[in-house]
Amino acid sequence: MAFLPLFAQQADSTGEVVFESTNINFGKLDYGSNAIRYFNFQNKSSYSVYFMQCRPDCSCARPECPAAIFAPGQKGRLPIHYDTKRLGVFNTNITVFTSASPLPIKLTITGEVLPYKP
Repeated sequence: MAFLPLFAQQADSTGEVVFESTNINFGKLDYGSNAIRYFNFQNKSSYSVYFMQCRPDCSCARPECPAAIFAPGQKGRLPIHYDTKRLGVFNTNITVFTSASPLPIKLTITGEVLPYKP
């Protein structure tokens, strides 16, 4: 466990993970369809970073927190799945914690699931 203080020390430096956008509009989705979108990001720090937690506000969204360690300058993407068996307009946040900063990053997804059409 000697590596934990090292990561904590690095998290206090000026590094950061920068997302291209912190908002994604899924648009109008068909009921029961496969709804997945990606938040693209880049490690803009001078050291390697990793994702510690990706927490949605509700069970309607399922983020896939990246398991990889991202080198300085490396790009990646964070997939978000939305449950299209929940009808109507949605506006949901995903809170992301990385080793680059003690402050969380808030991502937002919006859209609308349309009624089932046989």
